[in-house]
Amino acid sequence: MKYFEKIKIFILSKFFTLNVIAIVSGLLIAFCGLAAVAFIISNDWLAAKKASEKQVKILASVLEDQISRVFDSTEIALATLAKQSVSYKNTDQYPHNLQQILRSFPFIRSLAVLDSSGNVLVSSQSHEKGLVIDLERLGIPSYISEEKAYVGKLVFGRGLASASRVREKSSELRQVAFIPVFYVFEEGNGNNKILVALINADSFSNFQHVALESVGYEATIVDFEGHVFASSDIEHLPALLERGLKSIPIFTKFLPKKEQATYIGAGAISHNSIVAFRALKSQPIIIMVEEPIDLFWKGWVFDNKNYIIIASVLVVLIPLLMLAVWRNIQSQEQSRVAMEKAQLQISQSERDLQLLMRSVQEFIFRTDINGYLIFSNARWDIFPFFKIQDESRYRLADVVDADFTEKVDRLFDVFSDDGLRNCQAWVTFEGVPFALEIAVVPLVVGDEIKGFAGSVFNVTEKWHAEQNLQSQLAFQNLLLEMSPLPMSLTDCSNNLILVNKAWEEYKGKNRATVVGRHLKEILPTNEFQAHSEYNNKILENEGSVHFEIKVKHGDGFLHDTRIIKAVVPGAQGKPQGILNILMDVSEFREAERATQKAKDAMTEAFRVKSEFVANMSHELRTPLQSIMGFAELGVLRGGKEPKLQVMFEDIYAAGQRMLTLVNDLLDVAKIESAIGTINLEKTDLRIIINSTIDELSPLFAKNNLHHSVQIIDKPLICKVDPIRFQQVIRNIVANAIKFAPDGTSIDISADIDGDGSAHIVVRDHGPGIPETELVSIFEAFVQSSTTKDGSGGTGLGLAICKKIMDALSGEIYAENSKSGGAEFHIVLAVENQDLVEIIGG
Repeated sequence: MKYFEKIKIFILSKFFTLNVIAIVSGLLIAFCGLAAVAFIISNDWLAAKKASEKQVKILASVLEDQISRVFDSTEIALATLAKQSVSYKNTDQYPHNLQQILRSFPFIRSLAVLDSSGNVLVSSQSHEKGLVIDLERLGIPSYISEEKAYVGKLVFGRGLASASRVREKSSELRQVAFIPVFYVFEEGNGNNKILVALINADSFSNFQHVALESVGYEATIVDFEGHVFASSDIEHLPALLERGLKSIPIFTKFLPKKEQATYIGAGAISHNSIVAFRALKSQPIIIMVEEPIDLFWKGWVFDNKNYIIIASVLVVLIPLLMLAVWRNIQSQEQSRVAMEKAQLQISQSERDLQLLMRSVQEFIFRTDINGYLIFSNARWDIFPFFKIQDESRYRLADVVDADFTEKVDRLFDVFSDDGLRNCQAWVTFEGVPFALEIAVVPLVVGDEIKGFAGSVFNVTEKWHAEQNLQSQLAFQNLLLEMSPLPMSLTDCSNNLILVNKAWEEYKGKNRATVVGRHLKEILPTNEFQAHSEYNNKILENEGSVHFEIKVKHGDGFLHDTRIIKAVVPGAQGKPQGILNILMDVSEFREAERATQKAKDAMTEAFRVKSEFVANMSHELRTPLQSIMGFAELGVLRGGKEPKLQVMFEDIYAAGQRMLTLVNDLLDVAKIESAIGTINLEKTDLRIIINSTIDELSPLFAKNNLHHSVQIIDKPLICKVDPIRFQQVIRNIVANAIKFAPDGTSIDISADIDGDGSAHIVVRDHGPGIPETELVSIFEAFVQSSTTKDGSGGTGLGLAICKKIMDALSGEIYAENSKSGGAEFHIVLAVENQDLVEIIGG
C-alpha cells in the first residue's frame, strides 16, 4: 500500500514540474519576442521622428527664405518709389511707375501714397484716390522711421477701401486678405508721406503649398504678437485668425531668446505636433512648419504595417502554443485538485453543520415515524421542563399540557398531506406557564414518510410582549376616545386613518363614513388646502406645527379653530402619519374682538378727552394773556394809588397761577395724546441732571438753600427724551425747593442699582409726606395735605412726572426719610450693559 502511495506522489510531482517548465519556458520565449519587437519598433520610431524633425526644419528654412525674399523685394520696390517721390504729384507719370512695380512683383496687389492723416494721394487703383484710410486698422506703428519697411496687420478685403474710415462692415471679404507694408519718405518741404504696398496673403499660401509636398505638413505665418497672416490649412484659418497663437511655446518658451528651434508640443493646427519655426531677419515675422503627431503616427504605422503584423503574429503565436501545452497538463491537475477540494468541502460542511446545530438558540430535533426523538441538538438547557433520560422513548406530546397533547400529536400524522406543520402549545413547569412554538416537516423518501424534523422555540416573552402591547394599545385608544379635544390621524398621503368621538361630534360626521377616505373628499377646499400645505411642511422637517383657520363645524357654521399637527414616527425613523388636534377658539376670538372694541372705544374717549383739554387750555391762554397784560400795565401805572396797584398785582399773580395750570394741562394733553411727543434717544443722564441743577441755582439762592450732588463717575446711558426727562428732574427739584426750610440742604444722588438700573434720588429736609398720600400725590389735581400753607401748586407737576416716566418705561415713587423730609426716587434701565456687569460683579 505504501509503495502505491509513493508512486502516486512521484507522478503528481512530475506533473507539477512539467507545469512549471511549460509556464516558465513559454513566458521566457514570449518575453524575448516582445523585447526584440519593442527594440526594433522603438529604434525605427526614433529614426522616423528624427527624420520628421529634420524635414520640418528644412521646410521652415525654405519657406523662411522665400518669404524673406518677398518682404525684401517689397522693401526694395518701396525704396525705389520713395526716391521718385518728387514725381508722385505728377498724376500721369507716377501711377505708371506704380503699375511697372506691380508687373515686376506679382505678389503685390496694389501700391499707394498716403499722407500722415491717411488720405490717399496716389494709388495704382484709380478709384482709391481721395479715400481716407484708418491707419490704426492697417497697423502702422507709432515708432516708424524713414528708410525702412514695416509690416502691418492682416486686413480682409481686396484693397485700401477695406481700411477706409467710411467702409461698411458688410463689405469686408473674409475670403480675401492682404498684408500692408509701409515705407515712410520725406518731401522737400519736411512733410512725411507713407508708401503702402498691399501684399496678397494668398501668395504666401501658394508658396507654402509648393514647398510642402507631403500631405502631413502644415505651415503658418504669424507676427511676433501671434497674429496669423497666412496658413496652408485653409480649413482652420478662420479659427486661427480669431484666437491667435500667443499661447503656444514659440511665444511662451522660445522667443525672444531663440529665433529658430524645433520642438514637440502645441502648434497652430494641433496641440501635439512636431514643430519647427524660424524668424525673419528683416521683419518681425515667424515661419512655422508642423506635422501633427497623430498624422506622424498614422504614416509611421502605415509604412511599417507589414512588419508590425508579422511581429505581432509571432508574439501571439508563441504564447498560444505554450498555452495549449500547459492546458493539456493542467486539465489533469485540475481534476485532481477538484476532487480534493470536494472532499474538503464535504468535511467542512459537516463541521459547519455540527457547529451550527450547537450554536442555534432553538431546540432542533428529528423523530421516527411514530414521533419519538432519535436526534436533537442538545439545547435542553433552555427548556427546564425537558428532563430526558432516554431520547429513544421520548415524545413532545408527553411534555405539553394535557389540553395541547392532541394538537401536538397531529403534527406527526403520517396520513396528512401538509408540508410544514406548526402549532402553539403551553407547558406548565413548577407553576410557571411557558409558550412554545413547534414546527415540524415530514421527511419523505420516494412517496413514503420516513420520519419528521422540527424545532421548538420558546415564545413566552414574545407572547407577554404582545399582550402588553395589546393592553397599551387599548389604553391609548381609550385615552384617544375619551379626550374632549377632536383628534384624527392621517397617513403621509392625506388619507384619514382614525378619528375619536370628539372629532365626530365637532365635524358632525360618522367615522364609518370618513375613515379610509382622502381628506379632499371630506373637508371643504380651503380646509384641505391648509391641511395639505402644513402636512408637507412637517413631513419635510419631521416636527410639529400649529396654525389657526376657520373650520366648518357640525352645526354648519364656521368656527375659529386652532389646529396642532405632529409627525407620528414609524419604523426605521420614517414618518408613519400625522396626528391632528383641533381646539375651538371661537369664544376666545370673540372675547378678543370685544376687548379690542372696548379698547378702541376707550382710546377714542381718551383722545376726545385729551383734545378737549388741549383745546380748552389753548382757548384759556388767549384771554389770560390779555388779563395778565393789562394787569401788568396796571401795576406799572398804579404807582400813585397803592390800593389800585395791590389789586392789579393780585390780578397778575392769579393770572400767573392760572397760566401755570393751563401749561400743565397742555403738557398732560400732549403726553396722553394719540400722537405723543416722546422722542427716545440714548443720553447720559449725568449731563441732564447737572444742567438742570445749574439752571435752578438762582432759585436755591433765592430761598437760602444749599444743595449737594453725588453722581457716579461712569456714564449713565439710558433711552430717554432729553427734554421730557429734564422736565421731570426740574419738577422734582423745584418741588423740593418749595418744601425745604430756609438754611437746609437738598441732596441729589445718581447711581446704579444691583439689578443694573439707574437710580436717582432727590431728598429734602421739609415736613415730609403723609404715608397715606405717598401714592395719591402722583394723581392729577391732587396735592399733599402739607401744602395748605400755600407752598403748593396746581397739583399737576407730579402727575406730569408720573406720565413722562411711564412713557419712558421707567418708575417714579416717593418715600419719607427716616431722618426727616421726603425722598423722590427715579429708576430707569441702563443701556451700557458692560458697565452693569462690572458693577454687578
